[in-house]
Amino acid sequence: MVQVGTILLALLPLIQALPASTSQQLTARDEFKDQLDAYQTQASDNMKAILANRTSGCTLDKVVVRKEWNALSLAERVEYTDAVLCLRTKAPITPPSVGNGIKSRYDDFVAVHVNQSSFVHWTIYFLPWHRYLIHSYEVSLREECGYTGYQPYWDWSLNGGNITAQAMFSGEVGSLGGNGQYIPHGPSNVTIPSTPPQFVNIPAGTGGGCIQDGPFAGINVTMGPLGPPFSNNAFDDANAGCVTRDFRDGQLMGTSTYDKVAATVASTDIDAFSGGMDGLHGSGHTAIGGLQGDLFVSPSDPPFYHHHAQVDRLWAIWQGLDFENRRDAVTGTLTLMNTPPSAKGTINTPMDLGYIGGAKTAGELGSTIDGDFCYIYG
Repeated sequence: MVQVGTILLALLPLIQALPASTSQQLTARDEFKDQLDAYQTQASDNMKAILANRTSGCTLDKVVVRKEWNALSLAERVEYTDAVLCLRTKAPITPPSVGNGIKSRYDDFVAVHVNQSSFVHWTIYFLPWHRYLIHSYEVSLREECGYTGYQPYWDWSLNGGNITAQAMFSGEVGSLGGNGQYIPHGPSNVTIPSTPPQFVNIPAGTGGGCIQDGPFAGINVTMGPLGPPFSNNAFDDANAGCVTRDFRDGQLMGTSTYDKVAATVASTDIDAFSGGMDGLHGSGHTAIGGLQGDLFVSPSDPPFYHHHAQVDRLWAIWQGLDFENRRDAVTGTLTLMNTPPSAKGTINTPMDLGYIGGAKTAGELGSTIDGDFCYIYG
């Protein structure tokens, strides 16, 4: 069984000391960013070479590019947030019997994450299942709300990992809103639905309350939180509240800088890559805090999708560096942290998105240029 200490390494690595001088810090940052950019260019070129030889399915003239949030124009960013707000006005397709708190199409995605969180984290399901979720969300934004772009990703390492300095969270027009209102509070617990449940203590951040600016200020969240004792309260509309955030600058500055991201992408096997991704993934959630710190209902806050698009991007880059040998590389068992012990997953392991997406195998979700997918990252 994985112990709490191991979980802490994944969710809340120790904040490391910054370099001695700003110039040294910037030089190192640029060096590792260049390295990561080179990996992305190589992976993209490799994928384009494959696509250039195709005459059907996903081809070079059909493939689309997902971009970093800051690479979008102001109009494109506003179009995206408008589409998210639009999705919140659409009726859900999840039956009312599942829960009173599921009020919209947006909530359909939160609900499936709540329902499946106990086995789509720390298992074989993590990478392919979330790839499927992000794609389905992107399709809904485009087909149901007229969005003309594609799901952007969040480069955690911008501004040296200083989340409050990132334009994505500035609170201005074209951002995703800023920090939550500061409310004096102590540490919070992240609930891990292992057997038995485990709890990771996370230091207090600089917010804690409702976000005060940006496009999602004032929206009503009707699911969550869901912690001990794992009741169905996440679906109870009596839990209605706001989008909360609790920024922790030191989280990304110590754990998600370009050197650590590049080192993960440089991994030579899927086990090493997945291990590095555990820490990067957990840090993104705890850096934003608030709803993002709830393993189950974190999709209630829209940056969830940018965060997981970044996770997917790094996986796609890693795959693209040696696509022939990495396309079908999977890791993990069928149970969270292998508790209780279970079989290893394979490319034939099935997974689904409940009411919003039918059954797929891990193999069918293993490539961004095959099956239902036709995208790369830029």
